Amino acid sequence: MQLLRGLLKEIYVVLVIPDRKKSTIRLAHLLLPRFLSQKESDFTDLKIVLDKMYQNSHKFGGIYFSALRDFPSH
Repeated sequence: MQLLRGLLKEIYVVLVIPDRKKSTIRLAHLLLPRFLSQKESDFTDLKIVLDKMYQNSHKFGGIYFSALRDFPSH
């Protein structure tokens, strides 16, 4: 887990959690998220965060979203 946490510092993790229980939030924070949202949200806040991350990725050569281009879709 420590090795994974080291890698997660370099990755922008965005999580949508199922509830606001302390135990869920505690587990979510183990993944070092840049942003937490909940499933009951209308996702307006999530859209704003993702838009900003996308815009910033273009400022820095697209390094944050370049991996998504090659990610296999199901």
